[in-house]
Amino acid sequence: MESKKKVKKSLVVYISIVVVLLLLQVIAWNSRSFSDAYIAYIFPIWVNTCGRITGSFPFSVGEWMIVAGIAVVISAVLLGISMIFPGRRHSAKYCRGVKMYFRFFAWVLLFVFAIMTLNCTMIYHGSTFSEKYFGEEEGQQDVTLQERTEELLRIYNDIVSHCNALSMEMERDDSGAVVYSGGVDSKGNVVDMAGKAIDTMQNLGKSYAQLDGYYPRPKAMFFSDFMCQMYMCGYYFPFSMEANYNDVM
Repeated sequence: MESKKKVKKSLVVYISIVVVLLLLQVIAWNSRSFSDAYIAYIFPIWVNTCGRITGSFPFSVGEWMIVAGIAVVISAVLLGISMIFPGRRHSAKYCRGVKMYFRFFAWVLLFVFAIMTLNCTMIYHGSTFSEKYFGEEEGQQDVTLQERTEELLRIYNDIVSHCNALSMEMERDDSGAVVYSGGVDSKGNVVDMAGKAIDTMQNLGKSYAQLDGYYPRPKAMFFSDFMCQMYMCGYYFPFSMEANYNDVM
């Protein structure tokens, strides 16, 4: 009897959290000002707590969370199959164990939903950086798609032109491939590239308040070769608040 009460109480808590998260999703989708306020006052809390904790590890916590997540899903599938197509009659203890695992699995799914809501949905529906700091140019709303396309092409060609010019200044080997010495400056001194990236962002934070605050050190991905196959240079992982980069690419 006591166990049933605990399950019922747990179910009520679970559903309540789902309702709150769904409500936040609806509000974020329909109120940009609400999302902006969340970005300004609430989101930094997660960065300064979770980001600092995961940042203390020398490896990408988020990457191994993905591995753990895959293992959890595979285990759930195998256990589900074992219950649907049992080779023999399972003991009551085994069945209780499977039920406990699927309760755990349900809470894992809720955790994923919560993080995606708090660290993705809420911030992705706020004002864009350009809207907040550069504003809309007068008459910009009247610009046609063709004019926007032409402007993008002009910018694209300008970037390509500059890259082609700068490429001639790069050191190259006998085959013509660019030689990159890694984190070394023009004087041959070793440069902490991760620290340099943090310093750069913090300097930008002096001009743009939204960029101010704590930055965890970017971390190389263990499965960088796999990321190359996916054409990924890196990613922001919302579950660990980490910046991950492909050190092979």
